[in-house]
Amino acid sequence: STDDEENEFDVGFSIHVTKAPRTLKDEEIGPDGERALQLVNKATRIHQDWSNLLDHYEYVRNREAMHQEMNDSILSRLSRWTYIEALLVVGMATCQVMYWKRFFET
Repeated sequence: STDDEENEFDVGFSIHVTKAPRTLKDEEIGPDGERALQLVNKATRIHQDWSNLLDHYEYVRNREAMHQEMNDSILSRLSRWTYIEALLVVGMATCQVMYWKRFFET
């Protein structure tokens, strides 16, 4: 029914599967190992944020394309109606001129 169509929503989501955080092995424990682990964890976080940003960017582009298509459709209908309306106004004006011309000739 029409009510069901009006209440339809598109829902999108994305799932990112990531590896468990890396831990230090016994032979890697120490200040250099811990610093390297911090850098790896920060790089992983940056990669996750970048992936999230790319997903959001793709969503925005798709939404913009959908709205552009809707805008083009509305503009097309509006233009068509404007031309029809202009033809009707010209037709009515022509009919009125012919009517008044006949009215004053008799």
